[in-house]
Amino acid sequence: MHSRNERRVMGMDERELKTFSLNVENGSVLVNGEEIKKVTAFTLVFENGKYGLSVTRDEFFKAKVRDI
Repeated sequence: MHSRNERRVMGMDERELKTFSLNVENGSVLVNGEEIKKVTAFTLVFENGKYGLSVTRDEFFKAKVRDI
């Protein structure tokens, strides 16, 4: 179940945007007061009187291969 500030869009959680902060000196990105790590790109738009933010970030996966 999603909170009233979240909804599902195209299989992903969409949350309410309250604040966005970019610190170019140390490379930190904060959304709603929470740091988002490993950000590789973001898009901030203003359309029809509303702001929208999309964040792209790296996530790494590993698998150990068994000896055959």
